[in-house]
Amino acid sequence: LVIMVIVGVAMPFFNVPATVLLQEKVEADYLGRIFGIMGMLASAMMPMGMLVFGPLADIVRVEWLLLGTGVVLFIQGFFLPGNKVLLEAGKPGFNPE
Repeated sequence: LVIMVIVGVAMPFFNVPATVLLQEKVEADYLGRIFGIMGMLASAMMPMGMLVFGPLADIVRVEWLLLGTGVVLFIQGFFLPGNKVLLEAGKPGFNPE
């Protein structure tokens, strides 16, 4: 429960910069489309997660599933700071080409 609170408090520190970065880098004419696609992808992932983890929860205890997915996300978090494109994207004058 304590870890869930910590993650919940930390989420805005990742979501806000990501949203600001999109607003700064995407042309104003395309912002609505980009945010629409992001919302659509987020909504589409929920049923996909249920398709995968629903049957898996019948085989493996839910606690182990939560622990396993948490470990995977934790490990993934170590690789994101090494992504040079993500690091450079927030700097002024960034051009991805």
